[in-house]
Amino acid sequence: MLISADVKGLEVVTAAWLSNDKVLRQEIVDGVDIHANNQRDFALPNRLVAKRFKFKMIYGGTAGGFTNDPDLKITGFSKKKWEQVIEDYYTKYSGIRQWHSEIIDTVLSTGFLEIPSGRIFDYRELLKFDDWYYLPKIKNYPVQGFGADIVMMARISLARRWAPELGKLCNTIHDSIVLDSPSEMRYNISILLNKVFEDLPTNLSKQFQINWDLPINVELKQLNGEPVV
Repeated sequence: MLISADVKGLEVVTAAWLSNDKVLRQEIVDGVDIHANNQRDFALPNRLVAKRFKFKMIYGGTAGGFTNDPDLKITGFSKKKWEQVIEDYYTKYSGIRQWHSEIIDTVLSTGFLEIPSGRIFDYRELLKFDDWYYLPKIKNYPVQGFGADIVMMARISLARRWAPELGKLCNTIHDSIVLDSPSEMRYNISILLNKVFEDLPTNLSKQFQINWDLPINVELKQLNGEPVV
């Protein structure tokens, strides 16, 4: 069967660690329903809208963009209303506000941004465009880049522990590792994947000489949507 091992909330966890936002970090450690909380805190119509809003903020979304976003059309919010929601978001997650400000200042002064894994983003060409174009990319690239490095480390760790009888490692698609395995191996694979992600914070810390101290969880499902075990 085809199995997708999905990193749960990859961008949220990555943004929490990069920004060191105390509120978001605590929500992750406590295992609370972040999107349900934000639905309540920001008076959004439902949890799905709150989830989309959270990820779009990490991607560098703006009030103008949210106003015309078909995913958020259900809110009926005006640009002014979205500006208030964004302000409420940054008030709650003040560490993310500070981090965004810091990385924007770095890029505007140097043209570059380096993340803890050693990736260096060159923004010099992007800075020739208007700020509505480059500001979201300044916010988004570090999260996407470091998220990709996290999945890379998980993939390498899994490959080193893989045995031929478990099947084949097929591909990585964004935050998912795709496996093609015999159905009778589902329990072995579940145990193995959970061990890989249990060890991942230690491996990240060693590889990149950082202190990765947030849990990273994996969810296994078949590509047809059914659970693995």
